[in-house]
Amino acid sequence: MYHKWIKEYGKTDGFLKAYKGVTGAPFGLENEEGVLTQEDFLQILEDFRMVILKELKVDIDNWNAGVFVMGLVDFIPKYIEIDNTVILEFQIILSNFLLYLEEKDYLENTNELIIAMVEFMPVCLNRNLDTKYWSSLKRKNIESYMEYMDDQMEMLSDLLDDLEEAEISNNFFPLTNKQQNQDKIIPMKPSQIIPFEGANKKTSNKIYQLRIDIVGAKPPIWRRILVPAEMTFEDLHEIIQTVFGWNTAHLYQFNVGSVILSDFEAEELLGEPTQFYFEPQVKKDMAKTKLSQLVNLGDKFEYIYDFGDSWEHKIVVEECLDKDPSIPFYPYCTKGKRTAPFEDFGGIERFDDFVASFKKNANKKSVQDVLEWAVGEDIERYHPDHVDIEEINEILGMSFLE
Repeated sequence: MYHKWIKEYGKTDGFLKAYKGVTGAPFGLENEEGVLTQEDFLQILEDFRMVILKELKVDIDNWNAGVFVMGLVDFIPKYIEIDNTVILEFQIILSNFLLYLEEKDYLENTNELIIAMVEFMPVCLNRNLDTKYWSSLKRKNIESYMEYMDDQMEMLSDLLDDLEEAEISNNFFPLTNKQQNQDKIIPMKPSQIIPFEGANKKTSNKIYQLRIDIVGAKPPIWRRILVPAEMTFEDLHEIIQTVFGWNTAHLYQFNVGSVILSDFEAEELLGEPTQFYFEPQVKKDMAKTKLSQLVNLGDKFEYIYDFGDSWEHKIVVEECLDKDPSIPFYPYCTKGKRTAPFEDFGGIERFDDFVASFKKNANKKSVQDVLEWAVGEDIERYHPDHVDIEEINEILGMSFLE
């Protein structure tokens, strides 16, 4: 509940005029999104009063310039979760509130407080942006909010990617009759989820749903695939090469906890041992090690390709499923976003820079020269947001169908 002075102030013409001056709209009308309401400003006033009362042990009756400045500069940025725009708006509301308290004989010499507020406002704004002044609660709440917003933005990005991908596919890569009817025949995401039975048990009929992301890509570049749990890591390496369009032209390795799996014979032959593992880690033969022996539902592990460019892939075991008779073969790719980087391109940051240049001016000579080097005859069909799932599955089917 608000303090009685704040309740009274919220009903005065002075508050309504200050509120209109800040928001641009009289109270009682529906505000635009992002505009603080009357209740918001009254709550900020109450929070400010409680900070002064609790932290400085001084009630409004005994405010003075020193106490006021300490509360404004040290405690508002630390405890109240508002941004700098709100602090500046709050300055107007607070100034009028002080005048109201003087009018009601609750305070004297409010001009001194208002002048102090104006003089020290820049310090308050700077400290509000400096996380070292935040309380642990404010930091925790803001971090939670940012995590929530990141999740929402990822969902929105996926939705926009879906819409953009559909438009790109229809405009540049018209669907064949077979493709148009594909979703009616093959569900893109099997819905029959079963509990995971644990590693090292008989899982001959179990399927892992894996999501594989290229680390650092903005927007994300990823593929979702269905693979037998009994498949070896060597087979998974071949699948990753296929779904991202890599050419197995470089060394590679998996990092699964303390276990590494790689083509150690190739390393010895080339005399280029990888620098991505250390003595405490255990080496295993990836041709003899099955996925079910090392990873379970919910596990995350890493695949690194090309130790020069260092294309890092984050792999998550999203689900453990029964075999679906409507899926024609395993492994099978169900979804993906964005075309993978070019081989030998120098790393994800350089690729993202190229994509930005392509989207800005695809016909620029420097862009066209890169495309001619990277994709050759397919230069006219290239688009960084296009993924041909059917083509990926055709290659997977030819490579792994028994």
